Amino acid sequence: MDLYKVAEEMNVTIETLLPLLKAAQMLHLVTVSKGDVSLTKIGQEMVNMKDKRAIYGGQLAKIEPFYTAVKMAENGPFTAEDLAAELASKAAGWVDSNYIDPAILRDMLVHWAIYAKLLEYDGQEGKFTKFIDKEAVRGNQLA
Repeated sequence: MDLYKVAEEMNVTIETLLPLLKAAQMLHLVTVSKGDVSLTKIGQEMVNMKDKRAIYGGQLAKIEPFYTAVKMAENGPFTAEDLAAELASKAAGWVDSNYIDPAILRDMLVHWAIYAKLLEYDGQEGKFTKFIDKEAVRGNQLA
């Protein structure tokens, strides 16, 4: 579909739509070519899913800063400051400067990674940990 048609149907300006499309491209949900937007195979699958978090989380875990956060969570709890330091040491290409703001990282992880069931967050301690599906664990214990 044409970019302007998508913006019109979503009732947003093209300026609002472009960052959303960029995020969708990073998640490999859409492609944009010559002013047209197309769903990828993953994007098409996601349209028909009731709980989109499985595909969303799988795609999100492939891109920074989520990729590094998930890897760090495998080694135990970490803070947004720990993640910022790790990303800075890797010279992560998703930022335009040498400074990576831990507050922005914390917000990104809280809003995106927790929703996608990649991480859990302890607000008291300010630490992220790997998501553990308590329902699945409880079900396995009962079986």
